[in-house]
Amino acid sequence: MRTMMKTLATIGLLAIGAGTASAQGMNCVGRPDFDACVMAPVQRLQQQNAASQQQLMQNYVAQNSPRIQQEYAQARNQGTPLSFEQFVYWRIMTRNGADPGNLQRAQQDQFNGLQGANRTLQEGYATQRQYMQDNSRRSTEAVENWTNGAIRGVSPYVGPNGGQVMLPYGAPANQPFNSGGQVYVRDGQGNFFVRQGNGWAPMAAGR
Repeated sequence: MRTMMKTLATIGLLAIGAGTASAQGMNCVGRPDFDACVMAPVQRLQQQNAASQQQLMQNYVAQNSPRIQQEYAQARNQGTPLSFEQFVYWRIMTRNGADPGNLQRAQQDQFNGLQGANRTLQEGYATQRQYMQDNSRRSTEAVENWTNGAIRGVSPYVGPNGGQVMLPYGAPANQPFNSGGQVYVRDGQGNFFVRQGNGWAPMAAGR
């Protein structure tokens, strides 16, 4: 009896915990079927959990019949609103009514487990949203870089002050030119320099 009660009290939490851990461990982020990928192991183990609970209750009834049938009939005559399955669950969880607080504790534990599972799923969704945002940003940057290079004929360069500017990569070599109020020059190897005082400061390729 005690072993069965403990099993029923914890099986839901074990299944939920295993499901979320499995979903978390899977490489779902970035997949087009992200929702299905995350939920599939959770739903599968919840179904297994329900089946295990049903089997345990059936075993309990088989071991305690017909006494439990008689007790349920008596409870019905006294006006209990519980179904037979609910009555059996109540008997198991309260040790035949001797410990009603155990049922409340089990329900609280299950609620806490569901809350934890929900947090894990929400973290997964947050990771997916961040991935999609990052992927969108990278795609936008790739299109912009292609547009700058293929259409506008410019590339990003970073000056000594950390500022980034777009300069024409096809500028004639060793011929200073003005852009945005600054004077630049490209050497024969394609490196750019910006005028600073009486000298030239090198620039680095940007992204």
